[in-house]
Amino acid sequence: MRVFLRLNGLIAVLFSIEKRRLYEQAKPQFWRYAKGAEESQARWLKELLQKNDYTLLVAKSQEKIIGFIIGRVMPTPEVYNPGGLTLMMDDFYLAAPSMWKSTGRQLIFELKALA
Repeated sequence: MRVFLRLNGLIAVLFSIEKRRLYEQAKPQFWRYAKGAEESQARWLKELLQKNDYTLLVAKSQEKIIGFIIGRVMPTPEVYNPGGLTLMMDDFYLAAPSMWKSTGRQLIFELKALA
């Protein structure tokens, strides 16, 4: 598996939709599908990725995308005082829950390294 930066957020939109559909099965009221969600998220992600403080990483295995993570370096919220900036993980997806200890861990590690 390799992790690389991808500036085109279309893949993240497609995977986010898939992730929300799975979440909807567990919590249908909160995660209920909204008509036009794909277009709204694509616009939001395009705007987000034009900002310098957001990063989108995508994981691939044998040329197949198997996950992504979006993070933002930002000031620490005022209710905390660790000093300096913090990294907020905004969105993430893995093709299978079993990938958290491998691919998920590597995505988080790579994102932290870039922060």
